[in-house]
Amino acid sequence: MLAIAALLSNSLFSGQLGNITRFSEKNNYFEIETSDGATTRIIYYKTDIFRIWVAPDGKFTDPAGDEETPIVVYNGEPLQITQSDQYDYYKLETSLYILRIYKTPCSFALYKKDNVSLLFEESEPIKYGKQTIQSIKRNKKDYFYGCGMQNGHFCHNDRIIQIENNYDDKQDIWNEHGTPNATSFYMSLNGYGVFRNSYEGGTYEFLSNIKTTHKE
Repeated sequence: MLAIAALLSNSLFSGQLGNITRFSEKNNYFEIETSDGATTRIIYYKTDIFRIWVAPDGKFTDPAGDEETPIVVYNGEPLQITQSDQYDYYKLETSLYILRIYKTPCSFALYKKDNVSLLFEESEPIKYGKQTIQSIKRNKKDYFYGCGMQNGHFCHNDRIIQIENNYDDKQDIWNEHGTPNATSFYMSLNGYGVFRNSYEGGTYEFLSNIKTTHKE
């Protein structure tokens, strides 16, 4: 199964990724500058695990990594990723998958090695600010699972899921629809998974389109 690591933003800014103005390869990651002023890094941890990391002002911070037990840790050697310019998108290719990075505006789509079999495609660019939002087109093969303990069901199709443990008088988290131990990870039977690098609360909408939102 493919996993996609986190999105991270800064609450002092508000906007969404614009058109790509610069694309470059660094030591062990790829860096994207967009017309809205943000910088995005694509970091590969394995041939089937990568991170999309957004810095609205170009300064990368990692609050989740400052904890005693950081979420995303990688100490391996850089991987060999083949990069090419395909006119309307940049192609990053591993031995298993192809990541398309569309230029106008900057958005992401993931394919199998054949560059035909689609796993996911964003419906609009990533939005950032007090919340970070990723929107993905729903595929007819999508069946969504994960998100930690979601009492009363395990398949999330056509549901709105809370990624937060709410302890109050209005909700008994141990009963139907309670969230006693929610986690910021979901996966689809279409062949991909997304893990958000955040301890903050969020909402995942698995409706006609997929919209995952986290406080930042």
